[in-house]
Amino acid sequence: MTGLRPALLALALLGLIEAGAAAAILATSADPSLSTFQQVAVPIIGLLWVDTGLLAWLRRPDNRTGALMAMAGFLWLLGTLAELWTAPAAVFVGYLIAPLYIVAAAHLALAYPTGRLPSRSVCALVTGLYITATLAQLPALLMAHIGSTYRRPAGSDPLIVHATRLSTEWPGALMEIAGIVLLALTVRALVNRWRVASEPRRRLLAPVIWPAIGMFCFLALVLVVAVLSLPDVLGSIGWVGETVFFAAVPLSFLAFLLRTQATSVGAVGDLMSKLQNAPARGELRDALAQVLRDPTIELVYWLPDKKRYVDASGRAYELPQPDSRRTVAEIEHDGRPVAAIVHDSTLLDQPELIQSVGAAAALALENERLEAELRARIEEVRASRVRLITAEEAARRRLERSLHDGPQQRLVALALGMRTARSRLPNHPDTAAELIEACENELTTTIDELRELARGIHPAVLSDRGLTPALESLCGRFPIPVEIGELPVERLPAAVESAAYLVISEALANIARYSGATHATVAVARRNGHALVEVRDDGVGGADPSRGNGLRGLVDRVGALDGSVELVSAPGEGTIVYAEIPCV
Repeated sequence: MTGLRPALLALALLGLIEAGAAAAILATSADPSLSTFQQVAVPIIGLLWVDTGLLAWLRRPDNRTGALMAMAGFLWLLGTLAELWTAPAAVFVGYLIAPLYIVAAAHLALAYPTGRLPSRSVCALVTGLYITATLAQLPALLMAHIGSTYRRPAGSDPLIVHATRLSTEWPGALMEIAGIVLLALTVRALVNRWRVASEPRRRLLAPVIWPAIGMFCFLALVLVVAVLSLPDVLGSIGWVGETVFFAAVPLSFLAFLLRTQATSVGAVGDLMSKLQNAPARGELRDALAQVLRDPTIELVYWLPDKKRYVDASGRAYELPQPDSRRTVAEIEHDGRPVAAIVHDSTLLDQPELIQSVGAAAALALENERLEAELRARIEEVRASRVRLITAEEAARRRLERSLHDGPQQRLVALALGMRTARSRLPNHPDTAAELIEACENELTTTIDELRELARGIHPAVLSDRGLTPALESLCGRFPIPVEIGELPVERLPAAVESAAYLVISEALANIARYSGATHATVAVARRNGHALVEVRDDGVGGADPSRGNGLRGLVDRVGALDGSVELVSAPGEGTIVYAEIPCV
């Protein structure tokens, strides 16, 4: 911005000089067709375009609208200077650049409000306009009547063209037909943009698009009259109409800026009055929608501990990707993000309004954020309970299957074997002894299976001796080397030890199944009233927490203790599982 102001000031001075030169030439011109209206209007309209464009440029340096508007004003004044200059060659140059202000105005209208052309087809249209207005004129100018005059003594220069006879030559007629077609395509493109625009966007487009449409339709009518060689029914009215429509664009744009500024001040005042009393749920969104004049806005709230946005109901919300229709304005309070307003991208042209409204509503948004955070916790607890019940039911069914297929079948076989041994004991004691020995072996195997099942549910060593021996036993059975780092010296609360053990057990199981790791480390530390659990591996990384239910179950179990679980797993850099569990 520091370097922009002097540059814009220099351009404003250049525009003033150009307008002064045009006014001087118009005032001293001997052309009897020039009216007082033209002598006064031409420099004023040129300055109006230039200064309005520079103001828009200063207001939005990242937007090309101001630059395009200023360019159209400079071209308007430059075309006048070239056409009315006393040097004969200047007239020829004047014909080449005279239509460029119309093309610049079309470029502005098609690119408004962002200053960038919205599609390749529109880019092609604007390119066609520039080519038709410049290079395509050369054949018509060179084939015009030699020796004809245009505000000069006859025969002064063979390249001086008589305007009233140019259209009688077929190159000139082709040029005019091309101009009609391109103007019609421009009007159609502008009308289509209006037709598909949302209501907020229409309010933004109207000040530029409709005056531009009027000007292009009027110019097309002038060209139709020339091509059909109809009587000059327009006469001087044609130039006046074109001038009025051309001047209407910056005037309408300036009025829109002034109205927007006044509306912004009033809107913030209205919002402040509405926020004096704590608004009920939904009233703040309605108030913001009314102030911003965008009924489609959505309010979402930032949860710092979860590092995500939620809606008013506490459900997770993914911000939309910025595009031509929807965008996001993030609101801060005391330097912290509290909420975001998802709104029509048209409002990007009014950044002061969004910032003012956001600042005015920041405290109310902070209050609603706290309510949304509470609802998010309630929703998370509800969903967590459902998942825990589902997981417990699945675990119970797995345990039933394991007991049925393993120890239960062995115990049935053991009962049959003991019954057979008892029946043979009186008559075949040796055979009965062999059966009893086989039953003893089967009983030993069954006890081992039951111990293994019990260890999977909750290892006895964890309850009896604590987390450190349980982890040593767990890591000792792991198929790859596991380094045990820091461990707590004192016993942790039973629920915390159980949750920490489950986190480590599940993480190691995932390492064995998916990571391809050759080494892992495990650590548990107690700091600031929290148990900090960390499991690392040197595997392939790229773990996706959304696949499978293992991590989700851990999140639920740790969340039930008001803790959190985080997964860091960049591809090729291994995986780290963090868990933080309050120790109360």
